[in-house]
Amino acid sequence: MRELHAQAQDLSRTSEWLLSACTVGALLVLWAIQHGYAGLVHDARLYTFQALARLHPDIYAADVFLRFGSQDQFTIFSAFFAEAIRHVGAESAAAFLTALSHVIFLAGTVTLARVLMPTSYLWPAIALVYALPGDYGASGVFEVVEDFITPRLAAEGIVLLALAAWLTHRRSLAVALGAVAAAMHPLIAMAGVVVATLIDNHRRYPLALLLLGFVLVAAVVLLPALTGTPFVFDHQWLQLLTSGTKYLFPSLWSLQDWTHAAVPVFSLFVGALLLESGTTREVCRAGVLTAGLGVSLAYVFGDLLQLVPVVQLQLWRWTWIATFLATLLLPFIAHRLWSQGPASRTVLYLIVASWLLRNETYGLAVTACAGAALAYAVQAPKAVLPTPGQTWFARGALVLLGMASVQHLTTTFFDLAASDPSGASTAIRTIRGLSQSGVIPFAVFAVVLGIVRWASVATRTALTAVCAAALAGLLPTTAREWTARSFDSATYEAFAGWRNRIPQRAEVLWFDSPMAVWLLIERRSYLSRLQAASALFSRTAAMEIKRRVDAVARVLPSQADIAWADSPSAPQGRPTLAALCASADVRYVVTREDLAATPLAFAPAVVPAVYRALRLYGCEGSRG
Repeated sequence: MRELHAQAQDLSRTSEWLLSACTVGALLVLWAIQHGYAGLVHDARLYTFQALARLHPDIYAADVFLRFGSQDQFTIFSAFFAEAIRHVGAESAAAFLTALSHVIFLAGTVTLARVLMPTSYLWPAIALVYALPGDYGASGVFEVVEDFITPRLAAEGIVLLALAAWLTHRRSLAVALGAVAAAMHPLIAMAGVVVATLIDNHRRYPLALLLLGFVLVAAVVLLPALTGTPFVFDHQWLQLLTSGTKYLFPSLWSLQDWTHAAVPVFSLFVGALLLESGTTREVCRAGVLTAGLGVSLAYVFGDLLQLVPVVQLQLWRWTWIATFLATLLLPFIAHRLWSQGPASRTVLYLIVASWLLRNETYGLAVTACAGAALAYAVQAPKAVLPTPGQTWFARGALVLLGMASVQHLTTTFFDLAASDPSGASTAIRTIRGLSQSGVIPFAVFAVVLGIVRWASVATRTALTAVCAAALAGLLPTTAREWTARSFDSATYEAFAGWRNRIPQRAEVLWFDSPMAVWLLIERRSYLSRLQAASALFSRTAAMEIKRRVDAVARVLPSQADIAWADSPSAPQGRPTLAALCASADVRYVVTREDLAATPLAFAPAVVPAVYRALRLYGCEGSRG
């Protein structure tokens, strides 16, 4: 008997181990498909340059992006990034810190999920966070889970850890973590502070709002003093920002942007109304209020009153935490809706349809239908058997859900041709194309999780083997993405001749590749779309970049595409180096265009294809 009991225990342990291994394996497959490392793209370039400027201030501090002020003055992240660059180089440091940020974010997600939900919802919740695109705000500029280096992802993870500590009454730890997050990224941390304040004062909202108002007023008053910027926008500065960075102003968001923002907030609102009283319900309520406050304050004091500090604070970015919480809690909210009767199930159908149509303008109409269903569900009796009216309403909602599913899948298949810069195989590119919206990979994960939970040891073994095989198939692509280097030592050495020709403190116009100017040539960039980001933090920077845009656009319109250039008359004849040097105070130009002058140098033959056919021109002998 003892032997049989021991064998049963061993079999049970093996079965539990296989369950965990299969679940973790499936989650890793989902992560590898949805979150391949993107390299130095998007804002990773800005943070990399800010770190470089800390290492080499004599070269980079006078770059137009940093000369008049930037967001670097509000974060300690660049100091850590600079030390990592000093030891392993820019690209390796960026990849390492991105991986570390993912670990911190995962720790925060798991910890907070365990506080807010029963353990049985943990894996679906985490999978949904990593499966669905977590973009928030307008124009898809920002995402909750980013695949490149910025301080945002790590700060989000620390905020989630701080919230978990706050909710479990470990207040000292929560405050310490919040301070670290604020030092890393104040805008991200502020959303967590607002949520924690509203949770802790759920019966004293006026007091909580007064406290938050005091903090915001202090920030609005202090920011101009700290940065030297005006308090109110003038017309010219505001016009530049609204033409190039519309996402900063909620009044300029499109209907599609508002649809995108409304779906997660409405999902949290459903949780706030229909979940049982407790911590999770309070968190849902706080998430809704935080998002609403952030967007409302940004609109009133930024868009209408045009206060510079408010626009710089980008209070609408508090919506990141509502987007995250809605995604994390969606499985929990969905299960509770399903269990609360026919009327609540109708709300569930419409919520799922609204998530499927989140990127469509008419998705807002589906959310409105869900709101009507919610209003009915709140006052409807929790009957086991539906009334005839509830039956027809539920059938209509199911039809709408089916139509949304067909439309979503159709759009997904038509988007398969989307470019994939990773150099992955055709099979991997196809899988990622099908997985862009996150619906298919999450559905596959849910099916695997559902089967493995109730399967025999043999089935669990087979599914674990399938997950291991999938991971092995993804490993080459994943390894290539995380180890790829666009600015490797061989490419750097190939441009030694260019560096020898250009004085160390000179500015180089290489409009479409400022990172190449900073990393390969190790010089300041004269002008690029990327550097225009400093315009938000300094009027002087905005005016200087505008001057350079106009000067370059008069000769090379394609080299000044920032949406800031005036509409000049059509250029007479082909562009020439002499005309460019006369128009702009630039000394060195990198372009593929023939500027009717003898180049100082051509791109070396051994460089990657992206740099071939480039020419380096110098203005010394071209000024009239």
